[in-house]
Amino acid sequence: MSAGRTKVQRHESKQTDSGDEAVDDAVAEVASKKKAAKKRPPPAEEEEDVEEEEEDPKPLPKRTGVKGKKGEKPTFAICKKPLDDGGACDCTGNDIVCDQVVFDDESELDTLMLTPPKNATYTYFAARENFFPILKKGEILPLIADKIEELDLSKNKLVTIESEAFADLNSLSKLHLNHNKLRRLPKDAFKGVEDKLHQLFLNSNDLRNVEEGTFKSLKSLRRLEMDYSKVKITKGLFEGMDNLEKLSLDGTTFDDNTDVNVFDHLPNLKVLSLRNTHLTEVPTSIQGLKHLEELDLSGTKISELHADSFKNDQSLKILFMQDMPFLWGIEDCAFCGLEGLQEVHFKNSSQLYSVHNNAFGFEKGKDATKSLTKVVFSKCNISTLHEALFDEDLDLDLQLDGNKIICNCNTTWLLGEQRFKFATTSQAPRCAAPEIARNRELMAVDPADVCDAVMSRNKGARMIKWFLMTLMFSTIGVLGYYMVATGKVKKWITPKPRENVLYSNLQTNDEQPLEKDFQPRPQDV
Repeated sequence: MSAGRTKVQRHESKQTDSGDEAVDDAVAEVASKKKAAKKRPPPAEEEEDVEEEEEDPKPLPKRTGVKGKKGEKPTFAICKKPLDDGGACDCTGNDIVCDQVVFDDESELDTLMLTPPKNATYTYFAARENFFPILKKGEILPLIADKIEELDLSKNKLVTIESEAFADLNSLSKLHLNHNKLRRLPKDAFKGVEDKLHQLFLNSNDLRNVEEGTFKSLKSLRRLEMDYSKVKITKGLFEGMDNLEKLSLDGTTFDDNTDVNVFDHLPNLKVLSLRNTHLTEVPTSIQGLKHLEELDLSGTKISELHADSFKNDQSLKILFMQDMPFLWGIEDCAFCGLEGLQEVHFKNSSQLYSVHNNAFGFEKGKDATKSLTKVVFSKCNISTLHEALFDEDLDLDLQLDGNKIICNCNTTWLLGEQRFKFATTSQAPRCAAPEIARNRELMAVDPADVCDAVMSRNKGARMIKWFLMTLMFSTIGVLGYYMVATGKVKKWITPKPRENVLYSNLQTNDEQPLEKDFQPRPQDV
């Protein structure tokens, strides 16, 4: 497993002004909450006509520390009581969850010097929406630190992480530090967890400075998310991350001017997300990612896809370009050569209206994307698609709902029988025009109703059929009359008379004497 995320700057007596101000601001925020809580008006008296009594509020946990050895900071005991009985944390199975803890004195949980019962086997710890402005070495769950595999400290107003703060968590594989106020990460922020940390989440912090080499020792890291940070994306930032497979840089400073070699240290990257960045072109830096299978460019400022947009990205399987506010066209052979491409998603790209007939390479039959299984054009601005766009043998899930499809001779290939599948979560596409087919599902429209050529072709075919049938029956009638008139029919049906045949072994000359022998005798006298 892997974990781990943001770096921390060392909290020394001579802390930077920005760090001091951030911590002071966080402390002031908590103080103001306490003050507001004390001025909270008393609850309104119950009305007499209310029969049902309100349930008693759950008791709040008491802030009672457990003193440690001399010179050590006191720890706070947890998991002794359930949440509904004054417990600060929910301890179930292998999980400890201490979210948004408020004590009986209206203070927040501000320490990770927490001690569960002895012989505990907890591996997951979450403490979210509390108040931990600083993380220090040796002050994170001291008694069970070596057992924790996943740690979630999101939304805690965290400003500073000191060097080696996570060093005692030598089983840590997954670390969440999202939605804090981190501004910088020192080089040795993750020292001690290099061999185990697999996933690190640093989303939505105020990161501006990450020293080069900070991630260099994280040889086991497989996933890194730094969404919506303000740090400059450089080649050196990812040095040493040879095994990283998933990288998310949504909403960062990544743009067209970012170093084209920025991903050179990521030879095994498979999934890359650059959503909501300021890109206006597909970055050429991705061409060096030989194993890239999934790319997300949604929400960027790209306006057009051309033949070289995805050059050399033969491993790409899934492409997301959803919610594209400026994308209007997909040009000739935009996806040619992507033999492994299976899915493309353009949902909610409301300006997209032009898709070239050979965008996927099927019209010209060269470098076509024959592995294609799903194309999503939902809620775009498409009115027509050419029949040559896709191979007729594709088992394709084509989603066109939300478009104003003009049902005419150019789109008859989409009409009538259901040629393509439609996801159950997607509405079947409908015709926007002509009036005879308006709002009717494409599969329910007869091509002859919207295309004169089809209608004429069908009419002509029917006329030819009737002509041939008439000609055939006329010919049969004429031949029949001729046969009857000439007596041939009678001759065929009347049997011929049989001739009498006599057989004899005598010749003609022999018959004469024989006849004399048989003359009648003279009458007796």
